[in-house]
Amino acid sequence: MRTIEAADKERYVLIHQALDERAAEYGERIALIDESGPVTYSELVSTADSYAAALARAGVGPGSLVPVRIARSARMVTVLLAVLKTGAAYCPIDATWPDERVRELLRLLRAELFVTDTPLAAAPCWTPAAPWCCPTRTTCCRTPCATWWSATA
Repeated sequence: MRTIEAADKERYVLIHQALDERAAEYGERIALIDESGPVTYSELVSTADSYAAALARAGVGPGSLVPVRIARSARMVTVLLAVLKTGAAYCPIDATWPDERVRELLRLLRAELFVTDTPLAAAPCWTPAAPWCCPTRTTCCRTPCATWWSATA
């Protein structure tokens, strides 16, 4: 395996750093589109920064592995970007997997936090706020704001 020399490191840019650069350069251009409509680079990076701050307050940081089970959408992309911004890594979990399989994976990963749309009993879950809500978007969000779900809830 080739090691990266100090001089080489300047050539490498992490994906979240590249998106920050794109947002600064092309802020109001469309970064991605989902069923809710287009999302600009500025919206994507701003929301990812908010999510990253919330994750960091929850203890997520370099060396953390964050399981993520969110339906494929702009919000999923934003959450994955937020995890990377904290210096952590993510482990995508298929939304169709049964809860028992997910619980076993969380146990094997020793996950301290599980990012999900659908809370799972006995797991420390975090549901990100629905981004791009009214009045700036054409459709309203109906999901709750960032919520901590406890095993006793």
